[in-house]
Amino acid sequence: MRDAFEAWKASARRPEKTVKAFAYHLATFESLAGDPVLSSMRRADAVRYRDTLQQWAVDGKKTARTADNMLTSIKALANIARDREWIEGHPFERLAVTKGGKDSEGREPWTPEELVRLFDAPLFTRYELPDGDSMATKAGRDAAYWVPLIAAYTGARPSEMCQLWTDDIGEGAGGLVIEFRENSARGQKLKGGKVSWRAVPVHPELERLGLRDYWQAMSGKGAAAGPLFPAVPKDGDNGAGGQFGQWFGEFKRAQGFGSVTKTLHSFRHTVETELGFAGITDTLVDALTGHAGRGIGRKVYAATIRRDAERLRPVVASLSYPGLRLARVYGRP
Repeated sequence: MRDAFEAWKASARRPEKTVKAFAYHLATFESLAGDPVLSSMRRADAVRYRDTLQQWAVDGKKTARTADNMLTSIKALANIARDREWIEGHPFERLAVTKGGKDSEGREPWTPEELVRLFDAPLFTRYELPDGDSMATKAGRDAAYWVPLIAAYTGARPSEMCQLWTDDIGEGAGGLVIEFRENSARGQKLKGGKVSWRAVPVHPELERLGLRDYWQAMSGKGAAAGPLFPAVPKDGDNGAGGQFGQWFGEFKRAQGFGSVTKTLHSFRHTVETELGFAGITDTLVDALTGHAGRGIGRKVYAATIRRDAERLRPVVASLSYPGLRLARVYGRP
């Protein structure tokens, strides 16, 4: 199977994160299946591996989804082997892992009451930025304050926010607009590709709290464009979003939220939930959050650019969190 892995890598440009995941899944296959010669593999061997992998998940307290993702990687490698006639047919076809050692850890939206508790910290009440240790470094100074708030009022993915540049924000007819886009030269990537490329009007609450002043301070008069949050580390498998997410996990635990289902990504579900309560259609929610969409109407708003963003400003403004009253604590340097 390692021969198929090498052929898979050579067949196309693969993201480093994907290659590392496949390498790990392959190593697990080799340890559980005994690294069989491909030409000798039959359906019974594939079923035996699926069963062994499933038991591995049960014994190791892994979710069924985790194990099934590993099986999916092996299926992809088997496809490569079949195309090269190294393996007969596709012995892994229609196989799946359906049982694991723990339930899926999904993500739950933050409730308005939880947001009041979460933001009741010196970071948000006095702009006391994290400092002093390696974990605080992952917070990226000002990003620690602004990224959770942007998440709460846009539903953007952590990586999308942490990779923003100053020229990704601009003036629209009704106020600021943030454009989430790809730029390979800058290392900016979107999980959904072009479908996730979109422009989102900035919520009035973010303007009130000083996002415009922060943006202007980072932009500078006549200065070249640069990262909006330059202090966020960008190393590691998941880049800046992953580094920042690690810090946020520690921060939310310090605020009394130990559940693994409450994460930085949970803001995405929060925005979707609250907009749904406000009567906003799925199509418009998708346009704001960059989902692939659940209907043909999504094509109308797909990859909105700045000139179209004003049409979504009333939708953004409808987002509110009862009981959440944040004081403006950011002061432009």
